[in-house]
Amino acid sequence: MPRLNAAVSRLRYDEHIDAACRAGILDIAFVVAMYDNGRIVSNEQKALDNSSEQFAVISVNGKEQRIRLPGRLFAKPPFTYKIPNNRMVVLPRASVPEDEDSSIEGLDRAYRNAALESFFIADRIELVNAICATAGKRRCSNAHTF
Repeated sequence: MPRLNAAVSRLRYDEHIDAACRAGILDIAFVVAMYDNGRIVSNEQKALDNSSEQFAVISVNGKEQRIRLPGRLFAKPPFTYKIPNNRMVVLPRASVPEDEDSSIEGLDRAYRNAALESFFIADRIELVNAICATAGKRRCSNAHTF
């Protein structure tokens, strides 16, 4: 047991969540991360992002190459989702309007503050419920926002 306690004491950031998922303590974890690289994207959006509609074929020195077209097409609902293998779902971060304090530090603070706002939480609970429905998991029916 002392070795286990020592190992747990060295876990950092999302490693606690990952360990709980691996141990079966958590079935799925939903994470609101400061940086949303790797955030969950619907199956429909992934398919559209990889479809021929997003690319043009051009000839360069006699060889055909696919290039991504500027802009992004957006899939239309309803959406389905695939739970990541590590069962840690990174949710999209809040949209924050730029203002007079659009420095890196100002935007970082704005993102952290927005993650606690009821409008953000309510939107993310809807997304969590959609993801759970797709995965055959229970909804967050007992979640409340203020």
